[in-house]
Amino acid sequence: MRVYFLSTQSCALKINGTFLGFTDGFERFVELSLKDSPFCELIPTDGRIAPLVFTLNENVTTHPPDGVSLYLLPDALAVYADKFIRFDPTLQLIERKDFPFCHVIVFSQGIPQALWERDGENKIILLDERFFSCTVHGFGDSVLLEGKNCLCALNGAGEAFFKGTVKNWSYDEERAELRLSTPLNDFCARTADCVWDCTGAIPVLKSCSLSPARELPPEFILCVFLQNLLFGADVRETLSDELYSALDDLKGFFGKYESVTPTPRYPLGAGTVCRKNEKVYEIKYYRAEVENGKIVNVMRER
Repeated sequence: MRVYFLSTQSCALKINGTFLGFTDGFERFVELSLKDSPFCELIPTDGRIAPLVFTLNENVTTHPPDGVSLYLLPDALAVYADKFIRFDPTLQLIERKDFPFCHVIVFSQGIPQALWERDGENKIILLDERFFSCTVHGFGDSVLLEGKNCLCALNGAGEAFFKGTVKNWSYDEERAELRLSTPLNDFCARTADCVWDCTGAIPVLKSCSLSPARELPPEFILCVFLQNLLFGADVRETLSDELYSALDDLKGFFGKYESVTPTPRYPLGAGTVCRKNEKVYEIKYYRAEVENGKIVNVMRER
């Protein structure tokens, strides 16, 4: 089968000891048989980061390798190396803060993590390399871990209610509100301005507004519709009146998905990324029929 290799770090790709190139943004694929259990190496060009070494076998979708997410395509498999650790596994303290309501230690043991403790209860929160430099803030019962252009916000139970990239953020002590602006990384280059009410132990999302969308060429209409549907934005402009009246049925047709991807496979096509289990996703492809600039029908492509 065709196997694609992608990674968050620029890596040298070796299969059974043979160098095949770099996973550096270019499409890189190999024809492999999972019955042969090919031996794979992704060796980062940054010498401070440890390589990922694993075999691909017929059980890989139920037991994916450490550091790797798998994407099941109709006729291929995509291996996405997205969790790397540094060579130095020694325990290093990054930041420590003691609040009246909890204690937080941010540390590294190859990858940044946070230890949250309250009333004898402990939780470990996995972070990423952006938190090698980290500042810890406390507001009400909430804790904010601030890394490089990113935040991890923990509620009074030590659970993350936001974790991602931020353009800016602020906390209004008088209103007990957390405000932040985060890029959606969608095709329309939008950001979401979110406000959480932090008066209780569990912050509640009070509002979330999207910035104006960048206009895209007509062939991306299905991508735009699927992303708007995912974000809970208005989809009326992309659908015919008849299809909009059947929006609930359309939501059931697509089911749950976590993101949207464009595809050159079909005209007016798009793919949805659906979680099957931990670190394993299935990409489903669809094709739209359009009349007068509106989607009038959507079909699943196998």
